[in-house]
Amino acid sequence: MNLPLHGSNPHYLYDALNIPMPERWSDFSVNLNPLGQPDSLSALLSKGAIDFRDYPDPIHTSLRRRISISEGIDPGGIIVGNGAAEVIHMIACLLRGKKVAVVHPAFSEYELTCRAFSCSIEHVIPSLIPEFEDFAGAIKASDAIFICNPNNPAGTVMDPVLLEEIIGYAEENDCLVIVDEAFHDFLPQGDSCKKLLGVHFNLIILRSMTKMFSMAGIRLGFALMAEELKSKLEKYQTHWSVNSFALCAGEICLEQQDFVMKTRGYVARERARMFCFLKKNDFSFSRSQTNFYLMKDNRTEQQIDLIIFLLKNGIVPRHTYNFRGLEGRWLRMAVKDEESNNLLMEVLEKWREN
Repeated sequence: MNLPLHGSNPHYLYDALNIPMPERWSDFSVNLNPLGQPDSLSALLSKGAIDFRDYPDPIHTSLRRRISISEGIDPGGIIVGNGAAEVIHMIACLLRGKKVAVVHPAFSEYELTCRAFSCSIEHVIPSLIPEFEDFAGAIKASDAIFICNPNNPAGTVMDPVLLEEIIGYAEENDCLVIVDEAFHDFLPQGDSCKKLLGVHFNLIILRSMTKMFSMAGIRLGFALMAEELKSKLEKYQTHWSVNSFALCAGEICLEQQDFVMKTRGYVARERARMFCFLKKNDFSFSRSQTNFYLMKDNRTEQQIDLIIFLLKNGIVPRHTYNFRGLEGRWLRMAVKDEESNNLLMEVLEKWREN
């Protein structure tokens, strides 16, 4: 099957499976905030208050200063990008021709982008309960390792003691560690490994602002690291890659702590409600702590029939055929608003009646 590599744009999935797209559908393949955008961001979109005649600030001074205050990190160790994807591209430039380890299952862009720069890829598939030994060999043999934490697609979080052990061992072996925290905003306590930046200087932390604030079309992300590492990485950034609107939107979003806290509570309640339903109806699910989760029907090995059924009933799942270690045995589903989650439950009940 030639299925799309990412969520969103559901017409591509319908086309690939030759299924007519219904008039009404709900996209569970996109992991955005179910509450939408904060009011202040919506106001910025509607006011047209930005003068687009001027070039954007190429070094993002004001936004980096705001991130510095918010994260407690020196602005000299912050890179702002056109989405976290641009920072991943910059990292791949830095690693050109080197050996890169990727911990799976994981966001596919790590491998795709590094391969574009002639990197060789070492695949790490940890045991169900990860242990240090799962990573040690790959770290010793690699120049860098990508770890998605919270994990995408599972939504699970690595034990912080294990993660620090991995970072420390990687530093001893001259291995760069890239920890993708794109979904850390959704964690109950907003947990992050940023406290390790002052201890280990081989660490890059990726962040996305598009998930929590539902602005995937604006493209904005940033990375935290030691200043010396930033000076090496920023050489690969295109001038004016982040537009004026994104820079302004980023500053507004950093002020939305009440919105973030409200979102965490809402997502936690809806996630718990979905998990209760799935358990009752004999579906397995990952112990996610974020706004998405893996699920599968325990009564079948491959999930393609369920995918087709969901699509025909207006539910768009994210397949996992291109996630190494999953190979289609699970579906990734977003935690959406109450009405959408109710619709998903209704469709899954119909599936059980088949």
